[in-house]
Amino acid sequence: MSLVGRALFSMALLALAVYQVFSRDIYSEKTVFKYCLELTCVVSCYFYFCHISERWQGCNDHVRRAMEDSCWYQCSSRVQKNVIMMHVRTYRSVDYVEACGIFRASYEYYVSSLKLSYSFLNFVKLQERSSMKAP
Repeated sequence: MSLVGRALFSMALLALAVYQVFSRDIYSEKTVFKYCLELTCVVSCYFYFCHISERWQGCNDHVRRAMEDSCWYQCSSRVQKNVIMMHVRTYRSVDYVEACGIFRASYEYYVSSLKLSYSFLNFVKLQERSSMKAP
């Protein structure tokens, strides 16, 4: 499964986990505990994915700045070529944090995913209320 597919699957899983925890159906205590644990795991894994992406991008930026601040141009031509190649590679964003130019896994993406899940929950709740009122 591609990174985009995994991210979309994670967003859907997050939305469904939020719905399961906050739905008003009567569940046993064991089921509620299971749903809360599932939501906690999904949210923490999703946060970890975004956190690692932010850290990886930060390390990439740190390496790029260190190369720019060094006196690499005073080294031999072989070292200069290697530094230029490394600079080209670090200038681009890391492939892990950016999936096909569609999204960039970051803290902002994490918050927007949580907001989307909350919006989905509100939408489902409104649909339930409107179906209860309809004769």
